[in-house]
Amino acid sequence: MTPRNRRNWVRSQEPFPVNSDRYAPVTLDASVAAEDVPDSDMAQLTRNVQFGRDAIVAFTALAGAKGLGGHTGGAYDIMLEGEILASLIRSPMNGVYPVVFDEAGHRVAYHYLRAAINGDISFGDLLHYREGGMGLPGHPEPHLTPGIGFAGGRLGHMANEVNGVALAHPDRAIFMLGSDGSQQEDRVAGAARFAVQQGLDVKWLIDANDVTIAGHTSDYFSTFSLEDTLDGHHIPYLVVEEPDMNMRATYSAIRAALLAPGPFAVILRRNMAPGIPGIEGTTKGHDVIPTDAAKAYLSARGLDAAVAAIDHATLQKPAHTATESDAPAASCRKAFGAVVADILDERGPDYAHSNVRIIDSDLEGSCGLDTLRSRHPDIYISGGINESGNFATAAAFGRPDPREETTTRQGIFATFGAFAEMTISEVTMALLNGSRALVHYSHTGVDDMADNRCHFGVNMSFLDVALEEESDGIRLYAFADANQLAAGVRAIFDDPGLRFVLTTRSATPKIINADGTEFFSAEKSGYQFRPGKDDVIRPGSDGYVVSYGECLYRALSAVQQARLNGRDVGLINKSTLNAWDPETFERLQDAPFVLFVESQNRRNGVGSRMGTELLKHGFHGQYDYLGSTRSGVGGLGRVQMTYQGLDAQSIHQHICAVARPSVATHGSIDW
Repeated sequence: MTPRNRRNWVRSQEPFPVNSDRYAPVTLDASVAAEDVPDSDMAQLTRNVQFGRDAIVAFTALAGAKGLGGHTGGAYDIMLEGEILASLIRSPMNGVYPVVFDEAGHRVAYHYLRAAINGDISFGDLLHYREGGMGLPGHPEPHLTPGIGFAGGRLGHMANEVNGVALAHPDRAIFMLGSDGSQQEDRVAGAARFAVQQGLDVKWLIDANDVTIAGHTSDYFSTFSLEDTLDGHHIPYLVVEEPDMNMRATYSAIRAALLAPGPFAVILRRNMAPGIPGIEGTTKGHDVIPTDAAKAYLSARGLDAAVAAIDHATLQKPAHTATESDAPAASCRKAFGAVVADILDERGPDYAHSNVRIIDSDLEGSCGLDTLRSRHPDIYISGGINESGNFATAAAFGRPDPREETTTRQGIFATFGAFAEMTISEVTMALLNGSRALVHYSHTGVDDMADNRCHFGVNMSFLDVALEEESDGIRLYAFADANQLAAGVRAIFDDPGLRFVLTTRSATPKIINADGTEFFSAEKSGYQFRPGKDDVIRPGSDGYVVSYGECLYRALSAVQQARLNGRDVGLINKSTLNAWDPETFERLQDAPFVLFVESQNRRNGVGSRMGTELLKHGFHGQYDYLGSTRSGVGGLGRVQMTYQGLDAQSIHQHICAVARPSVATHGSIDW
C-alpha cells in the first residue's frame, strides 16, 4: 500500500451516507447589511449548517466505531461560523483571505468536510477519516490533504501564525477560528499585543463553549473572562449568545468584524455540540461522539444510511501482532499516576501536603493524572491549558530555599511529549535553580498516533539541556513495560533534579524472560531498577540490538526470529536515555554488530550518539541505528511504526542487513 497524500490523491467513489445535494453554496456581499440579506439566503445557510453537522456526526462516529477515535463536538460547533466565512470568501470583493485558520487542530473534521464541499476531495473520502495512509490524520497537515491550507494542533501557535500571514497580506482580512480554551495559552496574549500594536487585520471568531479535554474553562479559572481578556488586549469584540439560534445575528457580528479596521473578535457563546442529546454541554463532545449517541442523533434526523454504515464498521488492527508479542499488555502512561498515588498513600497525607504539588494541563486522563486527582485532590491543581507556565510552576515548587542545597519538595507535571518542545527554556531555568520535578511526558514517539506529526513526541532529547558539569541534574527515562515503570518511578521518586519519564500512547506488552517469567517483575523475577544501568534482556555472541520503550518488545520479537534462524543475537534495554552504562560498552566493544532501535527522531535520538560512544570504547564492528524519519500517515494500531520501519519484521530485516555489511541499509523501508 502506498500512503495517500495531496500529490498522489485518488478520490474515493464510495457513496456518502448523508446526501450532499442538500448543500447549496451561498455568496454574501459584506457591503449589504445583515438585515438586508434575503431570507432565502439565510434559510439556505441554515440548511447548509445542518447538512454539515449531520455529515460531521456521521463520519466522525464511523471513525469511532472503527476504533480510530477522533473529535466531533468542536468541528460540529464551528460549522456555523465556518459556513458564513465560506459565503464571504466566495465574493473576492470582500477581501477575505481564502484560508480560514483554526487554532484547535482537533476540529479538523470541519476542514475535511469543507475540502469536500469545495471539491478538493470527495465526500466518499471522508469515510476514511483518521485511517492510516488515507491522508486524513487527526490534525490538519497541508502536505497530506488537498484543500487543507494550514498545519495546526498545538494550542497557542496559530494566533502568531495568523499575524505573520496578515503582515504578508495587508490587503486581506485574515480569519482565525479560536476557542475559549486556546485563549488560556500565554502565547495568544503575546500575539494579541503584537496584532494591536501593528494594526493587523486579523479577526478571531472564538467558540466559547466552556468545554476542554478534561473539564470546563470556567472550572479551571473561575475569574477568567474572555471579555476582560480582550479588553486588556485592547481588541474590540462583539458577543453573540446562542449563535445557533440566530443566523442573522451571527452573520451581523462576523460582518462587523470584517468591516472593522485592525484586530477584532467575535465571541460565540454556546453549549458544546448544541442539539446533540447526551453530549451537549459536556466533555463527551470534545472526543469522538459515542456510538449510541451518534446513532440516536442520526436516526432522529432520518439518516438511516449513516446509521447502517456505523453498524457495519470494522475495528482496525491492534497495536501489535501475536508474532510481535503474545504477552499481556498494559498502559505505561496510565500506570504512572497509579504508581505515584501508591507512593503518596504509603507516605501519608502529611508528607504529600508538605512535599508534593501536582499540576495538570487539561490532559489528566491521557497522562494518568486523573488517578492522582481522585486519590490526592488536596495537592492536585488543574492548571488549564498552559504547558510552559505549568511546568515552570511545578518545578519552582521544588526549588530549594535560600542557603539550602536541596529540598524534599517536588512538583509533578504531565503533558504530551510533543509539547516538551514548548517547555525547553523553562527546563533550563529549572535546572539553574536546582529545582526538583518529576515530569511525565506521555504520547512520545509515534506509536498509535492518528493525530500525526504535530503530536509526535520525537524530539525528547531536547529536554537534556544540561552541560556536562550539570548532567546529574537531568535524567530521561523510557521504560519498556508497566512492570519496569513501576520499579523505575519508585527508584527515582526521591532523586534530586529533573526526572523526565517518557511513555507512549500505546499499551506495551510485558517483556518475558526465556523461561516465560516477566523480566521486569520485582515479585516474579526479583527485578530492581537502577538509574543509569542497562538491562541485558538476551545475551548474544553474534551481535546486539539496543532499544528501549515501546520498541523493546518489537526488537525482542526480531531478535528471537534471528535466533531461530541461527544467529545468536542479543538484546539490551537502555531505559536511561542520557547516561552511558560502562558495562554495556564492555559487552558491546567486541560485538560483530550493534543495531540501535528507537522511535525518536533519527537525527537527534540516542542512536545518533551511540555510535560515537562505541568508537570511544574501542568498537570495530558494524553499527546502524533506526528511528523515526517520516512525517507520518495517521492511523492507530501498528500503522505508524510499520511506516517508519520500526515494526518487528522491519527490525529483523535490518538485523540481517547490518550483519551482512555489503547490503546494509538504514532508515525506514518501503511500506
